[in-house]
Amino acid sequence: MRYFWLCGLMLMVGLAKGEAIEQTKMLDQLHEEAKQAFVAADYPTALTKWQSALNQARLLNQPEYISKFLVNLGVIHYQQGHYQPALHHYQQALAIDRERQDKSAQSADLVNIGLVNYSLGQYQVALDYYQQALTLQAASGDQLGKGNILGNISLVYNSLGEYPAAVTYGEQALALHREHHDQQAIGDDLSNLGMVYDNLGEYTQALNYYQQAFAIRKELGDRYGMANSLANLGTAYQKVSNYPEALNYYQQALEIQKEVDDQGGMGKTLTNLGTIADSLGQYPQALEYYQQALLIHTKLGDQASLASNLANIGVVYDNLGQYQSALTYYQKSLDIQTAIGDQQGVGQTLSNLGIVYQNLGDFSSALTHYQQALKIQRDLGDKAGEANTLTNLGVVYNSQGQYPQALVHYSDALEIQQALGDKQRIGNNFSNLGVLYYNLGQSEPALGYLLQALTIRREIGDKVGESTDLGHLGVVYDSLDLSAKALTTYQQALASKQALKDKRGEEIVLSHLGALYANLGNYPAALEHFQPALQIDRELGDRQGEGADLANMGLIYQKLGQLQQAYTALQESVKQLDELGTDKRWYAHRGLATIQVQLNQNEAALTQYEQAIDIIEKLRTNLQDKTDKLAFISDKLYVYDEFITLLQALHQEHPNQGYDRKALEIFERKQGRIFLEEIGKSGATRFGRLPETITQQERSLTEQYSITQADLVAARNKPLLEQDQARIKTFTQQLATLTAEQTHLQNDIQQHYPDYYALKYPQPASVTALQNEVLQPDERLLIYAVMAHQTILWVVGPQQLAIFTLPLGEDKLRELVAYIRDVIINRLPEFVEESEPLYQLLLPESVQPLLAQAHTLYVVPTGPLYMLPFETLVTHTTEANIPHYLVEKYSISYLSSASLLKILREVQSRRQIQPNKKLLAFADPAYSSCQESATSRTVARARTVSQVRTKAYRDVLGAVCFPSLPETAAEANAIAALFNSTDNDLYLGKAANLKTLFQLNQANQLSDYRYVLFATHGLLPYEVDGLAQAALVLSHPETEGYLTTAKAFMLQLNADFINLSACNTGGGEKINGEGVMGLTRAFMYAGTSAIGVTLWSVESSSAENMSVGIFENLTQGHKAAEALRQIKLKMISGKANQPYYRHPFYWAPFVVYGDSSALAAKRQ
Repeated sequence: MRYFWLCGLMLMVGLAKGEAIEQTKMLDQLHEEAKQAFVAADYPTALTKWQSALNQARLLNQPEYISKFLVNLGVIHYQQGHYQPALHHYQQALAIDRERQDKSAQSADLVNIGLVNYSLGQYQVALDYYQQALTLQAASGDQLGKGNILGNISLVYNSLGEYPAAVTYGEQALALHREHHDQQAIGDDLSNLGMVYDNLGEYTQALNYYQQAFAIRKELGDRYGMANSLANLGTAYQKVSNYPEALNYYQQALEIQKEVDDQGGMGKTLTNLGTIADSLGQYPQALEYYQQALLIHTKLGDQASLASNLANIGVVYDNLGQYQSALTYYQKSLDIQTAIGDQQGVGQTLSNLGIVYQNLGDFSSALTHYQQALKIQRDLGDKAGEANTLTNLGVVYNSQGQYPQALVHYSDALEIQQALGDKQRIGNNFSNLGVLYYNLGQSEPALGYLLQALTIRREIGDKVGESTDLGHLGVVYDSLDLSAKALTTYQQALASKQALKDKRGEEIVLSHLGALYANLGNYPAALEHFQPALQIDRELGDRQGEGADLANMGLIYQKLGQLQQAYTALQESVKQLDELGTDKRWYAHRGLATIQVQLNQNEAALTQYEQAIDIIEKLRTNLQDKTDKLAFISDKLYVYDEFITLLQALHQEHPNQGYDRKALEIFERKQGRIFLEEIGKSGATRFGRLPETITQQERSLTEQYSITQADLVAARNKPLLEQDQARIKTFTQQLATLTAEQTHLQNDIQQHYPDYYALKYPQPASVTALQNEVLQPDERLLIYAVMAHQTILWVVGPQQLAIFTLPLGEDKLRELVAYIRDVIINRLPEFVEESEPLYQLLLPESVQPLLAQAHTLYVVPTGPLYMLPFETLVTHTTEANIPHYLVEKYSISYLSSASLLKILREVQSRRQIQPNKKLLAFADPAYSSCQESATSRTVARARTVSQVRTKAYRDVLGAVCFPSLPETAAEANAIAALFNSTDNDLYLGKAANLKTLFQLNQANQLSDYRYVLFATHGLLPYEVDGLAQAALVLSHPETEGYLTTAKAFMLQLNADFINLSACNTGGGEKINGEGVMGLTRAFMYAGTSAIGVTLWSVESSSAENMSVGIFENLTQGHKAAEALRQIKLKMISGKANQPYYRHPFYWAPFVVYGDSSALAAKRQ
């Protein structure tokens, strides 16, 4: 609450006092008696006297008296918060004064009407009346009256949040009053300007104005005004969390108000004292202050202040967690505000009710109340209130895991707050955005927003906000594994919270410290922090905080071996968080599941894990952006792994209960979901059977979303201080609108075109579907779930399903794969002795019978296995010590998930248009000549000797330089010779450029080719400075750019097979739960079910031999994986171009991803 002096009110009272026209002694006597009662705050007596005087004046037909008494009656009603009766009296007075043509009185009436509308929150209406009054004052030349009105206009703009305008009008008023040496008015102007700077967060400036106002009032001996100034100074110090100084000023103000018997001032100061006690967590003391203020407001009949104090009591009960009591008091406040027409108060109380319902976990009711408040605030032009409610809406959406919606509301609020210059709330929203990005798993942007918030807090002296941001920063530092920094930051936050006596904040920091100590393995210290946090939450009645504390304590008790205590804590946590419906309840369900496993309550644990994953996936569905989905799921994958591990253990005990099947289906819910969705959308776009109007609408929405998303990402990627928040808000709102339109269209498609919907929005495949609808009799799936301490393998065929536990943790497997790759690349002699044991580990003897009838293996690798070519595994050696490779028995293809094979085949089954040409090739690109130097000549000689197609030439030469690849032209021509010349289009040399590729794409000609070849250099992310994606290097990349992963996603192909005959084309960014994000995905999305890529740098001449051999075998009717297998067998047998090609170095890096059966199926 703020206590300040209203110029308009002084003008009214002065008018009532100053207009004494002696008509009759009786009228004068009644008027004097009423005045005395009014000054003594005896409003009922004053009201009765003036009403009697008014009645007599009407009998005597005395217009001046009638006007005066109407005004004074209006003043009494206004003082009591009876705004509608006050307005009624003022309007009657205005009508009489217009009849009398008394412009001075009319101006006063207009000011009074403006003041009532101001108090009702009708700011634009108030502004209109003040402007009318100002026009009359200008005509009369009354400069002092003009100054008073300018001061009132300043107050309106302040309430509208238009602070620059408020300052302008306030300074104009101050100048006029100084010109006329009106010290009383100067004090009022200074006080009002202090209030504006207070709202701007410029507290030093605000204090300066308040102190000047106090000095003037002290000089005048204005005890009322001195008390007001002292109260304002208290408010300013309260804003910067300097509670001792604030209390000092409030107590001084209260002493003066008691001395002069200023009942109204006492009520306001007691209210202010209550807000400090509330902020310090001293809730009984706060209630005592509010109750004292309530008695005074009731006695005075001040309905507006009464409603305000009832709301303040509601705030205390909300903080205490006594939500029903809070609702009761808020409802009482709302009833009064509605009765007196206080729309601004109604909006604020509705917003407060929303907070209570949010704390109760009733998000639906919270949203309803916030939306009602928002409408009122927008109707009133209450920008500050609107921004607060938008922020509250953002908090609800954030709590529900609806992060895009939260972002929209935070951004809208931030734009308003920046326009208002409201630094404190700008800091609040930067802090909210930091928390939001942390929840999304994006720690770096979270850190940026929180540091910016902290800078603002320190700039304006907001101690409470600073301590809160320190706590949030500790969380982010902890997530970045900066434990020491996190600990220091938490300790600073805790000391600050304790100094401020902020119990709620103290609890939050204690919880964070407990989590940090738990992560460091110091469980006793963790418990020492969680226990007082829990106690505070229970004192405050914070059920959500209590539920989180119980979950954390349960997991600590588990680590300490106190399982029964752990079980009790987690069971209560689940109960509370489920009742509240918070976005973190998955954490409690997962924790309870781990305890139940230890207590051998396995069936109950299965239920808890299932619920945890269901909650996680529901939250995931609320996200549209791929980056957000990846970040969100990244720190929750362990829940899936734990569930799978439990199911595997149960399968070993009960092999006929279907636990192996359930385990695989949980793995499919975890693995490669984004790629699965991308392929579904691509296939639906190319082969879906929808009416053209719907197809066009869907395509248009997708394109608009992609463009807007790219614009938003670009805007956010700028340094924080350079970000254009208005543009970010616009893009965010556009995305929200597009998302709503897409959702509506999706629902319509799901209802009327279910087959298309199933294709475009694929779900993880069930084991039954894989066995009955996907796999052929000679096909097997080998699905590897690599975990920290073990690897689980599923073997799936039409009639087969088995699960195996392999003694290979992720670290051990990474070491083995890295070593076998190193042995192959460096052609070391110990290859066989390293490869055969790895084969026995990955495909143990017990697996072999399940593969007896198989010809094609589909391998789903995870973790380090992404970089292992299974074809090179040595199954055994002959008597002549010749190695026998896995590829000699099976053709092998790779997938990101088993579900991907299902969706690839569904896409192919809907393929309506067959390509009419055979081959499109881009080869032998034109590169700028590398500078001749000793170094470059050395590199050139090395290349001549080893003929490695791409290595780190750029690093060696110190520049972006790509050696020419003339052998790739021969490669492309040799492949083209396999087809009729009219069926081929080869782009060699300068023609092999990015511009040509995208011209073909723009003309929809890329989909004309059955086979596509790129024989170029290939790049991994960051091999070239600034290039963050895997890429192919076409002609003159220095001017035309690279064919990056993102650009490849934009192509529109319809190929049976694409061969990326370059180095490292199977590489990219490795992401847990998704696999490798690189060119493989991009080209499969662009339009192919099978693609040939390389797992490391390749030798150039053998690459040519391999590529030509693949296409030759394709023309003979082989499937993609079998075509690759046949050329590898030829090389292994020594029958290829060079006998030394039998070594894995020359053939191992080439692999096929995708559905290798598509070609054969079409030919059959």
